[in-house]
Amino acid sequence: MGREEDSECDRNLGFLVCDISRLVRRMFNSRARNTGLTQPQWQAMFTISHNPGINQISLADLLEIHPITLTQQLDRMQAAGWVERRPDPNDRRATCLFITPRGRPVLEKLRAIGTDVLDIGFGDVNPKMREKMVEALIVVRNRFVSAETVKRSSGKPEAKRRIAK
Repeated sequence: MGREEDSECDRNLGFLVCDISRLVRRMFNSRARNTGLTQPQWQAMFTISHNPGINQISLADLLEIHPITLTQQLDRMQAAGWVERRPDPNDRRATCLFITPRGRPVLEKLRAIGTDVLDIGFGDVNPKMREKMVEALIVVRNRFVSAETVKRSSGKPEAKRRIAK
């Protein structure tokens, strides 16, 4: 690939967002292997931690996976003592999910790994510029979430998507 082609891809925002996401995920996965969690499990842990009491259907929707796949992951996470299922007080068929006291140190270790990975990527970026980038990405994310919410208009409150710090 010639330098002109690289330059065009390097300046394409969509390509950059996807490529940075891939690189962050790859480095994070490499460093998180010793926690005993798979990538789908740590994604579930982060999402549950930001949405305590979320039900399995809503979590599967946020993670964009089939509910049966999530159920299998949660079975393993519950067996390890990282998450707890409690009956949903509003729907006896559903369960609400919570991080357990045993899961919190694992989650904190994952957060520390995430911070280290982002510090590597943003090492040469001025902190003020980094904050402006975060603010701009929040605006973009919120616009996409709003567009999705309008499209769905299911009447159900949307669970919060958050990026772990």
